[in-house]
Amino acid sequence: MLEAVEEVFPEAKYQRCTVHFYRNMFSVTPHSKVKLIAKMLKAIHAQESKKAAREKAGGCGRAACHKAERGCQEGGGQC
Repeated sequence: MLEAVEEVFPEAKYQRCTVHFYRNMFSVTPHSKVKLIAKMLKAIHAQESKKAAREKAGGCGRAACHKAERGCQEGGGQC
């Protein structure tokens, strides 16, 4: 299919479907963390610019994940 898109639209860039991207992410995410990761991904995808999305994603490391999880559980997280 990718070859067909390339043949018909030579200048088009491939963009993965958000649903399939999420499914791939969740397939390697521990079950206990799926809701947290879903909230983080949705926050990243909701950004209005590529720069804002990169900044939002920059805080999604392991330490940020644990911090966000504690904040969400306490009602003060920005998930």
